[in-house]
Amino acid sequence: MRVPWRKKGSSGPRPPGLLRRIFHRARKEKAGKEEKIDVKNGNVQSVEKEKPVESQTAKAPVTSSPEAEEQPSTFNDEKVEQIFSGAPKFGMDAEDAVIGVFPYAEELRIRDASDCVAIAHPAFSACTAKRHMVPGSKDSKAVKEYQIGVWEVPNMLKATGREPGTVGYDYFLEEPISDASGEQSKETAADGGFDAFENINLLNSAPERLGLRKFDLEAVGNRLSELAAIYGEYRSTKGKIHLLKKQTPKELYTKLFTQILSPPRQNSIVKDPNSVKGQIQTLVTLLNLKSIWYDFSSPEWRIRAGQVLWTAVPSDNSIDPQSDEDDRQLTDRDVLILQLDLACELLLRLDAISSMELEELEEIELTAEESAEFRELETKKSRWDLVFARSVLRNVEIKMTTKEVTTTAPPQPQKRSFPFFSLTTSDTSTGEITKMIVPEISFLPQDLDKQLSGLFHFAKAINWPDSETVEQQLRTKVGSYGDKLSLIQTPSVYATPMASPRSFMSQRSSYFDTTTQPDLIRRSSTPLSMQLNPPSSHDSSSNIITNPIGGWLTRSYLTGLVLPGESLTHLLLSSLLENDASAIAELGDSASLYGGFVLRGRSWWSAQCIVGRVLAALDGSAECMGWLSIPAAPTGVENGWFDIASARLPAANPPRIKQRDMMSRVADFAGGVEPSALEVASFSIPVDATERPDSGIKFEGLHLSVYDIDLSDSLPSPASSDTRMPPQTATLHFSTPDVQIPLRYLVTFISAYPCFPEPTAPALGAAPVTAHPLHTSQAYRTVSAESLFSEPPFGEDEAQSKSSRRSMVEDGEAAEEVEPIVIVDARGNATLALFARAWCAWKGEHAIVGRVGTSCIACCVREARAIGVRLVIRVE
Repeated sequence: MRVPWRKKGSSGPRPPGLLRRIFHRARKEKAGKEEKIDVKNGNVQSVEKEKPVESQTAKAPVTSSPEAEEQPSTFNDEKVEQIFSGAPKFGMDAEDAVIGVFPYAEELRIRDASDCVAIAHPAFSACTAKRHMVPGSKDSKAVKEYQIGVWEVPNMLKATGREPGTVGYDYFLEEPISDASGEQSKETAADGGFDAFENINLLNSAPERLGLRKFDLEAVGNRLSELAAIYGEYRSTKGKIHLLKKQTPKELYTKLFTQILSPPRQNSIVKDPNSVKGQIQTLVTLLNLKSIWYDFSSPEWRIRAGQVLWTAVPSDNSIDPQSDEDDRQLTDRDVLILQLDLACELLLRLDAISSMELEELEEIELTAEESAEFRELETKKSRWDLVFARSVLRNVEIKMTTKEVTTTAPPQPQKRSFPFFSLTTSDTSTGEITKMIVPEISFLPQDLDKQLSGLFHFAKAINWPDSETVEQQLRTKVGSYGDKLSLIQTPSVYATPMASPRSFMSQRSSYFDTTTQPDLIRRSSTPLSMQLNPPSSHDSSSNIITNPIGGWLTRSYLTGLVLPGESLTHLLLSSLLENDASAIAELGDSASLYGGFVLRGRSWWSAQCIVGRVLAALDGSAECMGWLSIPAAPTGVENGWFDIASARLPAANPPRIKQRDMMSRVADFAGGVEPSALEVASFSIPVDATERPDSGIKFEGLHLSVYDIDLSDSLPSPASSDTRMPPQTATLHFSTPDVQIPLRYLVTFISAYPCFPEPTAPALGAAPVTAHPLHTSQAYRTVSAESLFSEPPFGEDEAQSKSSRRSMVEDGEAAEEVEPIVIVDARGNATLALFARAWCAWKGEHAIVGRVGTSCIACCVREARAIGVRLVIRVE
């Protein structure tokens, strides 16, 4: 749907789109040969049959208007601005950030001019560290916070394109340099003068040598709770009441170095630790210590944070609670909590400085230049620590509580109790059973209703069966516990994932390095399964609430412990499944979160799975936060989970996003020519043919079979355990023509940017039409979707076609200019669009999906050239 839009200085509405009514051209070819193709077996048979109509793109003639003779043959900047008003410009900005802007229509609203759908619910805002409009937010005044300067890659705001199963321009370009691609920061973290492998031992044996005190859960927890309260006031007062309004630099020094950190050594690189500047330097240095902390620049730890907090898995080096306190070693949970505290200390100081005026900075002996110098100390890892801290402080309530644990030895009154007591098993044969009350840190949701509302918005958006019943049951359970949620016992070791989800961008076989528990393997498991943890009953014999709301995945989501990136997509579906008893009963408790599942005649697929990306073209499909609901299921399969085998295409080297100059040149409005050198004949106006393709193609269904196609080394190795289901090959069957199309490659479909053309043809000496022109150097040609098999658009030789594609994305410049962009006409019929997407997945071609009335052909062609894609699918 187009947005209300007016040209600058215009008082009336723009003329209606007359493009398709005025200019069109069609060509029909008669008798020919149609190929009956069994792609899977490589057989091709020729059958005499009349060829389908091949849709041709019409062009507005530039000499058809009576005013043509009055128009000058050359151009200037004003005329270029006129004919490209409302057209998106593609390229990179000066800081190598992706841009899709409207340089000649600045008044266009970003929301309407985006190629992606906006975040639909406030609970989903946690998926991104980018600034964005929060749904339902009426607060227009932003808090003056420290700009951390790091965010998830790819940009999750661009993960869901306007067309189902597509992504945005930015997302596609950022995929090759994603957080999980292996392109990690080259920065060298400080190590405090010690070997990196020695640091973890020092953390337990001599933390003061690292600048830390012996870990005290109660002290750290109380300080975390205090910092959370200060941050809440800071947000509620729009930055007016910040940390340095509540505590002086001297008070901050006292709290930091008497409770958490050891006094600075004389040879410390920090000159004045009493100052705010010195405290910030100290905190950054500590967070940059190697081998100790969790690195949230890696996507795996952004989801695993909840696993560490809420899964009772002691560290391998944990010792018996009867041991002397000085010999006790930290658990993984202790380390994460300490890291969070240090990150919060740092973030609140930086936020305070960002909120202060120059005069206020002078009062604490800090100059603006010194504030800017903090950037030089930071690393990618330490910036992600700040993102972690901000995510927790915004969404999670940190509360100090106590809990009862049982030991087999009498407590030592003078010794402090550690939380790993709750993780040990009592042995009545070795001593007297003793109950102890120990301090504990609880992590609870700040806005549980928001999280619940978001979960069931997601459920309804993906057409979850009986979502109302599931919602009522979960709300009833949560409501009945109220404040007692803090008493929920962390799940046992058997709730840990058998193989936590593998990052889609990574070539590793598992998201985390976890050991599979043999008793957790289910027959419905796949090599990429995660173990779900459905609720268990309440133990009425004690005050302990075992597991009423699912495992650590559900608790992470409901608590709001959601870090930017893809983790939210996993948490939403896992939370839904863990709290739907009937779905768990039918699907089993092992979820393949990068594949899909079949349930009650419908199927759901991850947006990272090629099946979902292709079948999203079907009418009745729905998409929300990385999951696609498809109104069809594979033929001949029962309810259950499936991994799909598909190979990834090689990325350009260097990645397209790194080729700023070429991107801007090949997609330039004027073909890289100065306006004064342009002529009217330099442009054409491509329009869609008025006659839509008349096709009898019928979709017969999706078939899955055991993976038996050579997809190169880009696939994970099949599972070694016979009890797991191997990856499946997905094949789409069509009739008329009778073809079987295997989805061999994990291609990406990109939603075309919308454009808002004014009647540009008069400026070119043509009759009025509403479309953007295209420079003649930006070649294209049109084929019908049905002709993709009878007349392959890139030649008969598949190897030659792949070589041409690699040439285009790697060598770029010459290939981009000589090879036409192929426009596949798939308008007016969902099956044609499905057919075209399936062909792309078979041949290994990324494609832009452009909808008639939203994006004109010329803008689709320019976008394809900018991102290095050879094919555009036109839909209506």
